[in-house]
Amino acid sequence: MPLCVGVRAGMLRSVIRGVITDSHTPCRARALLVGAAALASVFFLAPRASAGIADPDPSFSGDGQTTVGFGSEASADAIAVAPDGDLVVVGAVGLVDNRDFAVARLNPNGTLDSGFSEDGRLTVDLGGDERATGVAVRADGRIAVAGTSTDRFAVLQLQSDGSPDETFAADGSVQFGFGDHDEGFAQDVVLDAAGNTIVVGYGSADGADDVDMAIARVAPTGELDDTFASDGKLTAGLDRVESPSSDHASAVTLLPSGEIAIAGDHFQAPNGNGLFGRVDGSGSIELLESLGSGRYYGARDIAVLADGTPVTVGYYQPHGPPGGSAMAWSFDASGADEAWDFAGAPDVRAQANSIAPLADGNAVVSGAIGRQGNLFLLDPSSETGFVAHAPIGFAASEVALSDGKTVAAGSAAGQFAVARFLAPTIDTPNTKIVAGPQGKGTKATVSFRFRARPGAASFECKLDGRRWRSCDSPARLGGLDAGRHRFRVRAVSGDGERDPTPAKRRFKVA
Repeated sequence: MPLCVGVRAGMLRSVIRGVITDSHTPCRARALLVGAAALASVFFLAPRASAGIADPDPSFSGDGQTTVGFGSEASADAIAVAPDGDLVVVGAVGLVDNRDFAVARLNPNGTLDSGFSEDGRLTVDLGGDERATGVAVRADGRIAVAGTSTDRFAVLQLQSDGSPDETFAADGSVQFGFGDHDEGFAQDVVLDAAGNTIVVGYGSADGADDVDMAIARVAPTGELDDTFASDGKLTAGLDRVESPSSDHASAVTLLPSGEIAIAGDHFQAPNGNGLFGRVDGSGSIELLESLGSGRYYGARDIAVLADGTPVTVGYYQPHGPPGGSAMAWSFDASGADEAWDFAGAPDVRAQANSIAPLADGNAVVSGAIGRQGNLFLLDPSSETGFVAHAPIGFAASEVALSDGKTVAAGSAAGQFAVARFLAPTIDTPNTKIVAGPQGKGTKATVSFRFRARPGAASFECKLDGRRWRSCDSPARLGGLDAGRHRFRVRAVSGDGERDPTPAKRRFKVA
């Protein structure tokens, strides 16, 4: 697959339905984006924004960013917005092999909430080496934290003030593993409509050499829900008979239908693919689908956009060369529908690792270009998908939305880093062709329909190597010669800004 935009996922996918496997072998933990601001974000020209994708919100901690220390090395992995607007950030504190859960609660203005664990910070020792990787806040303010405690899933539930919720597993926490070796590594969490806590990651299954994605559903009482996969736990993967494979679930969300959607990766030497799956309420696999083929792909996060479309984000890395692309895939009822990638430069690696949907149908994506943390704006109606980007001062592990503003959590200098950014608005319109011939042979007269978001004052069209000319939708082209042609269209805003990434369509006249 070339490092360019507009790659169609339909050419990349292989679908395996209803595959449930028994396998075992612990493997790598969730990949983190790390590094300091080292490379300028100058690799391509993004559309001009009236409020940029990464403009700091000065009402948050004065300059839009704050850090939270825990007295020892700390790193943040996840963030959630509480009903009262507070931000809850989770991760780990301490050295590897001797870490504890770390939780911070910040007021909407960026200060620590002194009503939470007295100073806004909490560490929890569950008896092992712990790392919190997911957090969700209930409507009543109780906080569900998911992570790993010495190779087992660990779920902790807190009251809004940071005290243990004793209605959950008696002491506020539960731990469990998968398969004969009773192991598991949790990566993300979501709450369903019934109040269940759904945790995903990867773990062992009965004694095989593989690693499988692992999903658990925990009832509001803290017990595993035995109406899900018979015992509350499910392992599954895209195993092949010829060699062992590793399947990891990195993220989870709920679809409008109530089904569970997961994103992750599948590796079987020498290649790796992204992974998308759907699981119904009983714990049955509805779909497992690999994303990408022949090189190395991974999916790191998943969200449902305002129109109900699930989108997952991740990366593509070639064998050998140092470059790579940030990736996004959208899905319809049958699976992967469309894919976009963003490549900064041939020798610079770009990747995406978290997505938060905006009310206008777009999404904010966090990631990195080289070692520089970045935010991207994803517009699914555009041909390119990734329509804007800007650097930020740290690598964000997760992003979320609070009153339309982007909030991000990551790590900087051994502390939690938390930031809030103004809601992005883009002046330059993005153009999309919505109807017209494509690929196959057609008659000598064709018609194309197109639109732009935000609305355009006018459009310009171009056929093959001819000049740009004013046009309207639908645009009718007649008297075409037999052979291959390329139609392009770009929107023009009221102040003359032209879409720098015109929509294009190739077709053939028979």
